[in-house]
Amino acid sequence: MKKLLLIICLVFMVGCESVDYKKLMSENEYVIVDVRDNFEYEENHVIGAVNVPLSEIDSYDFDDDKLIFVYCFSGMRSKEAYNFLKSKGFEVYDLGSIDSIDLPKEYLH
Repeated sequence: MKKLLLIICLVFMVGCESVDYKKLMSENEYVIVDVRDNFEYEENHVIGAVNVPLSEIDSYDFDDDKLIFVYCFSGMRSKEAYNFLKSKGFEVYDLGSIDSIDLPKEYLH
């Protein structure tokens, strides 16, 4: 029950307050999805991120048991991906632009 309440609170806080993504990642199985085009992903990306361009997001087979974190170049495509995945029932968080993700440089390739 506590976990369900925590998830409900976190979902409510997305867009209202900052979510502690690092804490969520340390406590849950997750996938980080880069929704930029392939050539953008090749230039730089978060290490371990899966490249699923926004144009292909509807055909990707996401794991229902993992949290999904999405990001892109400016935050526009990640917002679209967030809205789409949320409408499909996934637990998803929008990290916004790759430049705004609070990760040490060694997490970028």
